[in-house]
Amino acid sequence: MPLRTEIALLLIEDNPGDARLLREMLDRSRFDLATRPTLGGGLDFLEANPVDLVLLDLSLPDSHGLDTLHTLRERVPHHPVVVLTGNDDDEIALGALHAGAQDYLVKGHFDEKLLTRSIRYALERHKIEAELIRTRQEWQDTLESLDDMITVHDTEFNVLLSNRAARAHLKIAPEVCRSGQKCHQYLHGLDSPHPGCVIARMLADGQPVSAELFEPHLQKYIETRAIPRVDARGRVIGAIHIVRDISERKRAEENERRNHQLSSAMTEAILSYLEGGNIRQMAKVMVSRCVEITGAGAGFLYELDSRGDARILALHEGAPASEKRLFQQIGKAADREHVYAIPRSHSLVFAPVERKQTILTNSPDGAKCAGGPYPPNHLPISSFLATPLFIGEEIVGVLGLANRPNGFGEREQLEIEAFAQTASLAVQTTRTEMARRTAIDHLRQSQKMEAVGQLAGGIAHDFNNLLTVIQGYSTLLIRALTQDEARQNDARTILKASERAAELVRSLLAFSRRQVFEPQVLDLNHLIRGTEKMLRRVIREDIEIELTLADKIPRVWADPVQIEQILMNLVVNARDAITDSGRILIETGTSVLNQAFVDLHPGAVLGTYATLSVKDTGCGMSEEIRLKVFEPFFTTKERGKGTGLGLSTVYGIVKQSGGYIEVHSKPEEGATFLIHLPCTERRVEKPAAPAAQALPALAKGVLVVEDEQGVLDLTARLLRSCGYQVVEADSPERALKIMENSAPGIDLLLTDVVMPGSNGFQLAERLRQIHPELKVLFMSGYAETAVSAPSEVTDGRNFIQKPFNLETLTHKIQAIFSPRDSAGPPQ
Repeated sequence: MPLRTEIALLLIEDNPGDARLLREMLDRSRFDLATRPTLGGGLDFLEANPVDLVLLDLSLPDSHGLDTLHTLRERVPHHPVVVLTGNDDDEIALGALHAGAQDYLVKGHFDEKLLTRSIRYALERHKIEAELIRTRQEWQDTLESLDDMITVHDTEFNVLLSNRAARAHLKIAPEVCRSGQKCHQYLHGLDSPHPGCVIARMLADGQPVSAELFEPHLQKYIETRAIPRVDARGRVIGAIHIVRDISERKRAEENERRNHQLSSAMTEAILSYLEGGNIRQMAKVMVSRCVEITGAGAGFLYELDSRGDARILALHEGAPASEKRLFQQIGKAADREHVYAIPRSHSLVFAPVERKQTILTNSPDGAKCAGGPYPPNHLPISSFLATPLFIGEEIVGVLGLANRPNGFGEREQLEIEAFAQTASLAVQTTRTEMARRTAIDHLRQSQKMEAVGQLAGGIAHDFNNLLTVIQGYSTLLIRALTQDEARQNDARTILKASERAAELVRSLLAFSRRQVFEPQVLDLNHLIRGTEKMLRRVIREDIEIELTLADKIPRVWADPVQIEQILMNLVVNARDAITDSGRILIETGTSVLNQAFVDLHPGAVLGTYATLSVKDTGCGMSEEIRLKVFEPFFTTKERGKGTGLGLSTVYGIVKQSGGYIEVHSKPEEGATFLIHLPCTERRVEKPAAPAAQALPALAKGVLVVEDEQGVLDLTARLLRSCGYQVVEADSPERALKIMENSAPGIDLLLTDVVMPGSNGFQLAERLRQIHPELKVLFMSGYAETAVSAPSEVTDGRNFIQKPFNLETLTHKIQAIFSPRDSAGPPQ
């Protein structure tokens, strides 16, 4: 059957006879053929006209041999080419195919049928190759150097394991591998595998199956392959599903064996990581195969830790004991995972890191000078090849080989660099997973602390109401029992106990970030120097306090009393952690919280911060304890030695100040509490001198609004004892009715903030509409600083916190009526 006439061909041929013969062949096959006698003319034609395929003679007036093909491919790389030449040379034919030709035909050795079939096959191959090249490029952009996307399945099509590429592109969430979801359900939304499923076909006959198809889930063409997983008895227990760019298998014949070994080893290493989730197992396989393929005498793979030291993930296990002196004699003792750690140094081992490139040398002297002299007792090196593992621009480790009998060459360098790309991806995957887990742990801890804080704030609010009543009536009893000293002392004992309870409640409010916040512009260095003497009084003589204060640090917007409380609590905590003599170091500085820090620490905000840290040389703490230190009532001290609220108070103050706190500690290595406080551009305001004016008479009318009956009765009684005219209301609705009836002589509204139906802020706003001159004093078990709170509350001017005593209450009322406030609070 003749081909469709829309197939356009260009023949570049300088021999008129050959051109005429080819035209006669192709005209009978109904091709649309154009001819040009030179390469330059052909290139001009290709730039101006659509062409489906080029028939190219290699010997032309303006070009000769394979250079003709190379020039054409450089100018028009996307056109399929069939080479037509009179030179029947296998080497040239192979070179032409490697240069991108679809076929190589020798003139005089083909007829019309062979020519048309070659054209048809070349067009089909070009279409397939174009699709494969596009698929390969899409994968390479995401998977970096790893060409394989791998998932592991059981015989029920459940997804058991997936590598990073599969999770990213197939959107396979980590929980899918644990939920028992089948691949056709999760990926395709089907109840059963579709007819073309390669896994289903492989499971049917137990043989590997491959296919090229369009995957709707990915919206791209892929070549997919299913390989059986077998147990020790040879029974098929599942499938390994691999997506691969098959063009890599079309390397030159002389490189086929080594390249096959390389690909197999890389796949084996990745699969070992998938099966066990252990990067050390992957490294072990990779180093072993690297040594096997290259014939090296030793091999290693290490990753860099946060300090830049090397953690050895794998040594060639087949190496004799003497080979292992490469690391064991220069490294630290193995950690709990039996991983050797090598301190950073100017040595051969770290040369790839320092130079940021592959190091290759084949002489003992060269090995020494490549990275400095050998450390003591180091294994002599006759040849050395090592390459850094890159993630983007960052070096995360090194893969290295040593002591190959015939030395290392370019081939070994290319192979180890290919392995390094795979190892880099595995290290990146591991780090990403660790970072994800760390972020989740931080988020959970933050959520737990927030929930506990809300609970603590609610409890503190209720206790403050009770303590207000206890303290108030204790004060009245003390004043009434002037003739009965014994009972008066009993009342004082009750008052002291309630004051102690009030201190504990204030700690709960600090943790829950609901205490009164009176910030100002602070210089941390100045504040620390001012509290140094006080801090020295609370420690023992065998403990030294050292201050290391940065010369210039940004000012912060915080409550100075609260910052002093932070210092006191942290120093006392450090003192209690030091059993014998020791040292406490207080430092200040500046930090910049970047996006990486914010991602790993929920609650942190980008920006510049002033830092305050307290370090001690005490006993330190385990990771389990470190995660709980800010929880209220958590303590490791003996019963009766602590309340468990010191560090939770610190946590609450830091959060209320808009900051972030970190704690770093290990057993027997002391602890460091590092606080980041946001800097401010506000100017320091000089406090105005108080007006020396007498307080007004106390004959004022006060409307007390409180839904807690005990607090209402007590407050009214206290005010009446001081000469105030008091009207009581147990709800906002009752207060409105009183004021709407024009109750005479009411000058001040003393109202609780949180009440059923309506809050104190709303009540004050409505009453001021009736009586604009009405003064207001808010009271509450905690400082309500929501958006709806007036500024007079958030800055503490017209607010009194429960529990309060008679003196505090009367002083607050007198301050509201004093002449210096005659303008009144913001209305």
